[in-house]
Amino acid sequence: MDLDEDDYEEITMVMQLDGVLDTSVVRENVQSGQCTVRRAGTAHPVVQMGKSLYSAEWVQTMGTDLILKSNEQHQLELVSVSGVRMNAEKALASAPPKDAADPEAPKEKERKS
Repeated sequence: MDLDEDDYEEITMVMQLDGVLDTSVVRENVQSGQCTVRRAGTAHPVVQMGKSLYSAEWVQTMGTDLILKSNEQHQLELVSVSGVRMNAEKALASAPPKDAADPEAPKEKERKS
């Protein structure tokens, strides 16, 4: 099924980010719109938070998550509810060692003596 770029579904969810995190940087990235969920329609989406990538998976909730915020009187207010949750773990990317053979590269022909 091909989706038009105007086709989307808005959901409220809880996302747990694991890995090396700086909460102030995460907050800034979310507030400035630098948080993107890629491949959201798959079992293993990828979350981009600023310049960091997180490998994620959808998890089933055991009930409903309540999304709350503190108001000016320091009381909790209900913002939303969600039955959707995602766990994401920081993905560490590294280049293969220079001496590692590329499995896709053609094999050298053996020399005959």
